[in-house]
Amino acid sequence: MVIQPIQHMIYLYNYAGQPWKTQYHARDVMDKLYNYTPDGYCGDEDNGQTSAWYVFSALGFYPVTPGLMNMLLVLRYSIKRR
Repeated sequence: MVIQPIQHMIYLYNYAGQPWKTQYHARDVMDKLYNYTPDGYCGDEDNGQTSAWYVFSALGFYPVTPGLMNMLLVLRYSIKRR
């Protein structure tokens, strides 16, 4: 059984001409599946893929095709102050 989420799929909305769905779902995943506690990763964090997804998404770009310099630009994640 695989417990590592496939968050890469969220970015394919850009290729379907619906980038707002990428922005919505990326933000939703970052808000709901990540936090600063010891169990703050969703699924299996092996080789840094899960944390790398979060860092790229939070910075506002994502390497859709590994090995190429093609990056999708998305809205940068902003932390809500309480």
